[in-house]
Amino acid sequence: GMIGDDVNEMISESLRLPLRLTSSLSKVVHKKTDGNPLFVVEFLHSLVKEKLLYFSLTSKRWSWEADVIDLKCLKDDVAKLLTRKLLNLPPKMLEGLKCASCFGSQIFTSTLLCLSDVKSIDSKSIDVMGALEVGVECGLIERSVAMFQFSHDLIQQAAYEL
Repeated sequence: GMIGDDVNEMISESLRLPLRLTSSLSKVVHKKTDGNPLFVVEFLHSLVKEKLLYFSLTSKRWSWEADVIDLKCLKDDVAKLLTRKLLNLPPKMLEGLKCASCFGSQIFTSTLLCLSDVKSIDSKSIDVMGALEVGVECGLIERSVAMFQFSHDLIQQAAYEL
């Protein structure tokens, strides 16, 4: 994971505010996410959705209450955040990721070739390879020459539990 200063720099750049102004938010975000870049991004998105991080028209900058955010429980919420992100994916992609998650945190390209005729419960064809490619674009999946890997075990777990 990233160290606290890296998280502060990331948040400072994202919110276009000086480091000294974002340090209180960054400390809380780092504590909640252990500096995992994916979790930092997802956590910030959730703060915006919940209006705990908002753009103030009065002060013309991003605002937050670090104490309120600190009370927000993230450890249990990470899986919920990732599940919510997965549920927002197109159904065909979600089916493909669910299928891939059954193989664990990584799946070899050679294994995918055997899955070309996989069907869902309602006999619709599942494009696991296509789903994984889109997952790479979304940052949920990482790809190497011979395999795909879920970006984090919690993503694989969330897909598997759906």
